[in-house]
Amino acid sequence: FQSGFVKEEYHELWNVHQTDIFENWIEKSLKNGEKIAYILVDALRYEMAAKLKSLFGGETEIKLTATVGQLPGITIVGMAALMPKANQFMAITAKSKSKWGVTVNQTYLETRGDRVQYLKAWAGERPFYQLKLEKIVNPSKSVREKIKNAQLILVTSQEIDQLGEDMGSGFARAMMNELLRNLRKGISELLRLGVEHIVVTSDHGYLFGLEMDPGEKVDAPGGETLSLHRRVWIGWGGKSHPSYLRFSENEIGLSGDFELVFPKGIAAFKVAGGNEIYFHGGISLQEMILPVLTIKGKGRLQKESEIQIHLEMGQKEITNRLFIIRLQYEAAELFSLRQKRMKVVLISNGETIGQTLAAESGFDERTGEVVMDINKSNAITLAIRKEPLPKEIEIRVVDPESGAVLASKKGVPVNILI
Repeated sequence: FQSGFVKEEYHELWNVHQTDIFENWIEKSLKNGEKIAYILVDALRYEMAAKLKSLFGGETEIKLTATVGQLPGITIVGMAALMPKANQFMAITAKSKSKWGVTVNQTYLETRGDRVQYLKAWAGERPFYQLKLEKIVNPSKSVREKIKNAQLILVTSQEIDQLGEDMGSGFARAMMNELLRNLRKGISELLRLGVEHIVVTSDHGYLFGLEMDPGEKVDAPGGETLSLHRRVWIGWGGKSHPSYLRFSENEIGLSGDFELVFPKGIAAFKVAGGNEIYFHGGISLQEMILPVLTIKGKGRLQKESEIQIHLEMGQKEITNRLFIIRLQYEAAELFSLRQKRMKVVLISNGETIGQTLAAESGFDERTGEVVMDINKSNAITLAIRKEPLPKEIEIRVVDPESGAVLASKKGVPVNILI
């Protein structure tokens, strides 16, 4: 990939470039009068967006497109590349020897606040609202009203980048999976609130999980340094080396006067401190190939109050750690989704003590969820995993998107002979 990158013109590498995302998806939708949400997830890699796509059922029209990211793939540059007019003029701009940002359309952008103000000014008379991801997962009444009244909604999330930089690999991966579930919940809520078109994309990808050998760490070029990251150096001059790739801004699609140097392969510059298993900014598929996930609801998504879940047991008490219940999903025909995801859990004293082990049909082993067809009964096998056994349990059916309880059977006696 890097060999081809050097030989070909940068802008010809891919059909769609990161700096075209706003014009191709956001601006066109707004001109068509659509109500749109623009979700910018810091460090959402392409395969993570593919997993997010798989979490949705038939209630949405969803498409995943690959784009090539703007180098260098660091937050200041990548987020600026997602703004209006980024495909017309974009340049690295130094305020001082250590303070820098990106100029887009004659506007200096360095922080999230800078980008929000720039986008708000671009929106002009269009009703604009911005918020962070956690606010749409379980939105307050005030947030719901502001979303309903806006035409352009900007949602931002920095959780993946923060997890990668601050946590160990095992914990970070688990929390990244939880973030995808929160994204799905938030997106579903936006659709329920009347958002017609949702675009999810990212500023950059990353390399993660493998600690580098000493031989993969190389000295920075030196010279006049504006910024040094493990995967990119920005500045002027310095030494050349066979392990470097050096470009001017013009050669990578920018309009400024700085030089950029990238380590070849997955090598990294020697940088004091910081995480040595998570880094980004360089030239690799994992860092540069970015997702654009577009989502539209098929009509109005249902609220939990519009559906009914019938839960039946074959006997009055539980006599085995493995037991079967039957569920049936019903909904008002006018608003009905042909399928709906649900999660069945066992609760005792507020603690989850068991969950779904299998289902007659529609069981998703990755998430532990059951995909229910409308007006069809489904046999669900549940397993109690708690020691010591409780005297009674609650069987709870939950909407995995919103966390709402769809059905519950409390006080079910447990009478298992050990």
